[in-house]
Amino acid sequence: MKKAEEFLLDKRFIINRKTGRNGVVEVNKNAFREAIQQIWFGMFSREQNIIASSGFEHVFVGETRNGEVTGFHNWIYFAKQEANRSLNYYGHLRILRLGQKGMVVKNNFKWNNLSKPVMTMFVGTSPEFEMAIYTVCYYARPGGKCPITLGGKSVPIVTYYINRYGKRLLSSAFVEL
Repeated sequence: MKKAEEFLLDKRFIINRKTGRNGVVEVNKNAFREAIQQIWFGMFSREQNIIASSGFEHVFVGETRNGEVTGFHNWIYFAKQEANRSLNYYGHLRILRLGQKGMVVKNNFKWNNLSKPVMTMFVGTSPEFEMAIYTVCYYARPGGKCPITLGGKSVPIVTYYINRYGKRLLSSAFVEL
């Protein structure tokens, strides 16, 4: 996450300096943390004006809407839900190995008896890595595909955002396969 912070500050995607009233440049040491808090954990409504969603919940935990699973792109929570028998994994549709850095898996499953017909996720990576790469892509290519290379393989990241309460919040992010 530190590398993501350095990149985003260096490229001025996140601004951490401002000139104060006295003309002195002030540094906000918490600018990155505040930006992460806002985009990942800022709450918003996906339907019926009920403020009950965040980018983090959608991406790392998953949500249900209209009888289907949405989001749910984290392999650690996926494995935990399968171990608890809350998730029925139907098998992979495609796998892309990223050398020693993990893999990308496209699969389908049922979670609490609700279907997720197609889902992609990194497997073998840390949540910190996933949050860092999704954050960089959210800023670098907001609302679109962000081309990256991992383990010598092209792995596009897709991000979506929503404008709520005068702020742009991350609504979804995932690896595409």
